[in-house]
Amino acid sequence: MSVDALKHLAEETLYGSRMHHDGSCFTWNLAGQELREAPPAVLPVIESLIIQQIVPALDLPQDADHADRQQRLLQILGPKYAESLGDATNDRFPGLTEFFAAYWTVGSRAGAAERTIGFVRGLPPRLVRQAIAAVNVAFGNPATRDQIPAELGAFLSDVATSGAEPLQTFAEKCLELLQRAKDRRKR
Repeated sequence: MSVDALKHLAEETLYGSRMHHDGSCFTWNLAGQELREAPPAVLPVIESLIIQQIVPALDLPQDADHADRQQRLLQILGPKYAESLGDATNDRFPGLTEFFAAYWTVGSRAGAAERTIGFVRGLPPRLVRQAIAAVNVAFGNPATRDQIPAELGAFLSDVATSGAEPLQTFAEKCLELLQRAKDRRKR
């Protein structure tokens, strides 16, 4: 796959432009599923998109409808999930979680966990939070839960004990969910 094709696939994932709707309440990011199967050459493409498109968008003002969407979500989800609603970045990049999940998955499969962790550590905390949340998407299902690299587990443990909120809480929740997934598999 050419670099241009990888970039196109990564952008489709990030912007959620190829979502599957099956008539139920469930949807999924078709491009994101394909991106998870991409070759390791996609890693610098993903990193470039993060630096060139996502990081600059962090400081853009929220659109007029953002507060209304957040309020409706809070009514649906309740206060317990308020910290997981994210910010305007999620509105601009509806496929951000799947985008990061693909980054973790491809990096893991390529033996590049140290690279991906190092890159994520250098991101603004709001994006580190998104990246941590995506670990459960990447490794929290029966087919992938045993594939989480030891380095990534260590990274999550470090963040979970760092005292840096809200990252610490996100890492703790991620580790708890991964452990529950492992426990269910043992049964």
